[in-house]
Amino acid sequence: MPFKILLIEPPIEDAITEKVFYKHPLPPLWALSLAAYLKKKTSNIDVRILDGQILSLKNLLDKIKRTKPEIIGISPKAASYSNALILARKSKSMQAKVILGGHHATGLKKEILKNRGPYSKDYCVDGIIQQDGERAFYEYVTNEPFDQINNFVYQLKQGIKENSIESLILDKLPNLDRDSINLDAYFKYYKKDPRYNRPLNIYSSRGCSWRKYSLKSCIFCPHMEMELRLKKPSQVRQEINNLVTKYRCNLIRDCSDDFLNNRRWFEQFFKISITDNNSVPLRISTRADKISPAIVKKFIKINIDSVSLGIESMSDHSLRAMSKGTNVQINKRAINHLLKGEFSIKLFFVLGAPGETRETLMETIKFIKELFKRKVNKFMVIKINILVPLPNSSAWQILLKKTKNKYQGKDLINFYEARADWLKYFCKIDIKDIIEACQELKRTLALIGNNRIELQVNTEKVF
Repeated sequence: MPFKILLIEPPIEDAITEKVFYKHPLPPLWALSLAAYLKKKTSNIDVRILDGQILSLKNLLDKIKRTKPEIIGISPKAASYSNALILARKSKSMQAKVILGGHHATGLKKEILKNRGPYSKDYCVDGIIQQDGERAFYEYVTNEPFDQINNFVYQLKQGIKENSIESLILDKLPNLDRDSINLDAYFKYYKKDPRYNRPLNIYSSRGCSWRKYSLKSCIFCPHMEMELRLKKPSQVRQEINNLVTKYRCNLIRDCSDDFLNNRRWFEQFFKISITDNNSVPLRISTRADKISPAIVKKFIKINIDSVSLGIESMSDHSLRAMSKGTNVQINKRAINHLLKGEFSIKLFFVLGAPGETRETLMETIKFIKELFKRKVNKFMVIKINILVPLPNSSAWQILLKKTKNKYQGKDLINFYEARADWLKYFCKIDIKDIIEACQELKRTLALIGNNRIELQVNTEKVF
């Protein structure tokens, strides 16, 4: 019998209902990469990927019961961690080993093992892998001694042990194993738009140039890898072409933090792409300080379909407080350049910077109102979130220091309460001020009637 392994993306949903929140799911890249590595390095294994973006919690629990796996890997987010524990407990009742990974588990590694590890009352987690998981998970599966597995965190009677961090060379990892999943289960969510009804995702890099070169990150960012690593431009282009040829993919989403992490890398990718026949549309994210007229022209030539920017605020005070590394002038210039291109634009704003006041809030609100009146060639999405102090972020460390024992030592956090505490202690506005401002934006857009702009306000959920 083959050795059974499940890799599970837990659902962001109410554990009581079967409602799944994702409207536009894409396959979990972490699971595709782990599956590919395992299959390349060992035989006689059965690796299956279960995705809570498209499966309810009940479905996942049933599949664990029927599969009876030996090992389960779970990558929770802040809003899916409670469901991850439900899945972990079910797995442990089936005598499976349970390994967690990802940014959230890394940020709370000691707390999780203290409360859910082998020497806890709620034993349902056997270990945690931080940062790159491919080699570490494989070595765990093949019974390497715990103290020899880089990136592995585990619990002994005498305490929690944290091994050395190892960063893998991305070009040496095998191609993502998309044959491990049913892609049609994702494509059905996009069937309303025949132009982009077969989208798939890739990553061109791991890490962020801003973290690498400034030795700090945006205050709300939970992704704390200090090392920036890039795939070769030729390898990324080849992966895109393979997705078009093999899976008839008609849209690619690069899930890296910043497609322009390295200008030399981008120029090489550009030279390869302009001579390529597979001009499938690409959707990317980048920083405002990377946008120029020359970049916009090159985006158009290689069929960049959509550009996402983390604008965050239109107050210089708030941008400095969030350690964003940009300013209002840079943001305005980037948006002006992008509006000249024939692609969609997605702008992200984060309200609740340290020291946020009514005045700084209204600077951002006023600018967004002005955006509503702008001519948009294709489509613009404006997405507004409230700052949530997530584990692994600088904001989380600041909150822990201020609230002392309220959150320390805990792994199951009420992030609605954490968000409220953040606004209480570090801002001069409250949730009502933000909700009222966002309601004013909705009314303004309705009056203007610009049907090429969509306003997405997230004041209800914590993701």
